Amino acid sequence: MTDIIIRQATMHDAVELARLRWDFDREYALTSHQSLDDFAPGFAAFLKRALGSGQWVIWVAEREGRLIGHIYVQAILKVPRPGLLNRWYGYVTNVYVEPDARSAGIGSAILSRVIAWAREARLEFLIVWPAEPSVEFYARQGFAPSPDALELHFADTGNNPEESR
Repeated sequence: MTDIIIRQATMHDAVELARLRWDFDREYALTSHQSLDDFAPGFAAFLKRALGSGQWVIWVAEREGRLIGHIYVQAILKVPRPGLLNRWYGYVTNVYVEPDARSAGIGSAILSRVIAWAREARLEFLIVWPAEPSVEFYARQGFAPSPDALELHFADTGNNPEESR
């Protein structure tokens, strides 16, 4: 894995990130079959807003100038409490490694870097809603089930909970 570079994404990665997100969606049949060419401009607009906000960090794995995996983290500011101002946590989402690069430690390397970054950034915790087959992947990195979270899904909004992966 010495030829893999783990780094933060920039706007220069927009085309590759759109391709990976589109591939992820197609692999798991999450939404409609919009073409990559139709999807890319809207994705680039999201990326510009996300990276510009300072609340999103995207970690990527790069091999020979091509992105082969990523993890998105949204930093979320908690409501202040007396004596506890500026407390943040991280929402981990959109974890993906190309199929031919899996089981080589790339996803674990990206997640390890995310965890190190979160500690450096003094986030209070990281949270993820993994698909069942991914639970062991997160457990190996120290994630544990939490009895604290509750969810309420709104079926009439047109949002599919699976689309957030």
